Amino acid sequence: MGRILLIRHGQPNWGDEPRYTGRTDLPLSELGERQAQRLAERLAGERLDAIYSTGMRRTDATAEALARERGLTVQTVGELTELDFGEWEGLTASEIKARWPDIYAARWRDPAHVRCPGGENYSDLAARALPAFYRLARRHAEGAVAVIAHQATNRTILADVLGLALERARSIAQAPGAVNVIETGPVESRDGRLVVISINDTCHLEALE
Repeated sequence: MGRILLIRHGQPNWGDEPRYTGRTDLPLSELGERQAQRLAERLAGERLDAIYSTGMRRTDATAEALARERGLTVQTVGELTELDFGEWEGLTASEIKARWPDIYAARWRDPAHVRCPGGENYSDLAARALPAFYRLARRHAEGAVAVIAHQATNRTILADVLGLALERARSIAQAPGAVNVIETGPVESRDGRLVVISINDTCHLEALE
């Protein structure tokens, strides 16, 4: 039975408040670094045959915390990188709502089809990320791997595995440093499907501020 730990990176160094940082290559904040360390401590006893990251500083730093004690090299899968927010990159939600109120509202209703100005929608993300994820799942069908990716990427993958419409992806919570567990289907299912075991597990981050 294969096992994929789909993980969201630790908190990025946004500055004063959260900002749209899809392709903005921010490092982890001090809190994000502590989240990555707690994650590594929690998974210290887990078998991992490979560790994958999207090649951005925040995912690479989170992945390196897992790889360090295992002697593994973090492998890059760029197709799993975060949604491209285009002209919204680096802005806060309040700034975006003030400048693009109609598009912001439309995207909230239909993230699968409404694009950020100059950026992507969830359908664009799914078109590049899902094939890459399922290639990893097939490659490690009998192994155990960690995939460190991003909020929208993880939501898109989980929605697809669960059979949810892409419009529902944003209803799946993905906190910084969260772990999702996906396994191949039980023997009795006989169909090789992936099964979501847990979503947005942050028990290892309790008491962090």
